[in-house]
Amino acid sequence: MTRNDEKEKEELKQRLVQEFEQKELGRLKYFLGTEVTYSNQGILISHRKYITNLLVDIGCRFVSTPMDPKQVM
Repeated sequence: MTRNDEKEKEELKQRLVQEFEQKELGRLKYFLGTEVTYSNQGILISHRKYITNLLVDIGCRFVSTPMDPKQVM
């Protein structure tokens, strides 16, 4: 739920609490494999964590330095 008017946002939260069982979990960090990061410039949405986990699951290995593109295998 996003809103500029804090009073209206709080009123909506209270109405939802009366109608549904819920918890205040704070800012969204992950949702269905999507990572959400906040900054002064705005919100960044990425699938970095999802893709990294997927690559690990299929057995890909990660290295700290990339291979020299001129090296012949």
